[in-house]
Amino acid sequence: RARARAHERLENPARLTITEGDGGHTLRALTEAGTLFDLILCLGSTHALGGYGTALEALKRALKPGGLLLIAEGFWAKPPAPEYLTFLEAQPGDYLSHAGNVELAERCGFVPVYACTASQQEWDDYEWRYATNIEDFAAQHPTDPDVPAMLSRIRATQAVGMPSSSRR
Repeated sequence: RARARAHERLENPARLTITEGDGGHTLRALTEAGTLFDLILCLGSTHALGGYGTALEALKRALKPGGLLLIAEGFWAKPPAPEYLTFLEAQPGDYLSHAGNVELAERCGFVPVYACTASQQEWDDYEWRYATNIEDFAAQHPTDPDVPAMLSRIRATQAVGMPSSSRR
């Protein structure tokens, strides 16, 4: 869809390269081949690159001088309760605070030009859309072997309340 829309909307779609694949392997292969980027978007996917700090370092190596990074990373809105961590199978150190995310980016050599958080309503909308997408996928792919675990996890999340209370 992105390729089709690019050809419809861009004056020169040949200037846009869309690369698909495992984020970590693809980024490493492209960077090792000398490919650098003007712009990198990493939205909720730093786990694919080994976590936030590791992702920042890898993405920095993949940017051209003066290149831009748009990164969206989760954070603890407040210290998480032990039972919440157990449910998420998470540790307190798995996320930083919002300020901690910005500070780590600065320590990695980035110059933040804008940082924001989602409102509670925006976060809830995101979480519920995510849950709806899981339910839709399951209905459309009932024989997919991952569906039972996906449904179990999203329904358990809903049962305890969407995680908007601690993590964004």
